[in-house]
Amino acid sequence: MKFSFEEWEQLAREDLNTFEIRRKVILKQAIAQASPELHQKLEGLQFRIDMERRKARTPMASCLRINCMMMDHIYDELLPILNLWTSDQKLITTRMSPNDGREATILAFPDPHRASDKHRT
Repeated sequence: MKFSFEEWEQLAREDLNTFEIRRKVILKQAIAQASPELHQKLEGLQFRIDMERRKARTPMASCLRINCMMMDHIYDELLPILNLWTSDQKLITTRMSPNDGREATILAFPDPHRASDKHRT
């Protein structure tokens, strides 16, 4: 399916009920197409997102709740993995790809949940 932001925006403004029905259909299709090992995880994530949307009083509150979920995931699960690639806040340089010759500096980010990282600059 080709996504058109303008079409979805117009549908949301003119017929929110149809927008929600189509949104749910698209999400179910995307989850159904996922690999079997991701299927249950994606369903669980979508359930959590839907619950946060229901609990929120306004669309902006919903957006903030979902943003917090995403940031929690980054700090709790993804950031520790990224920091394994660095050695205690030391910078390392790596090739972007074997063929392009460019280099990048990978930075370790402090874990906000570790007291020892909170005192570093």
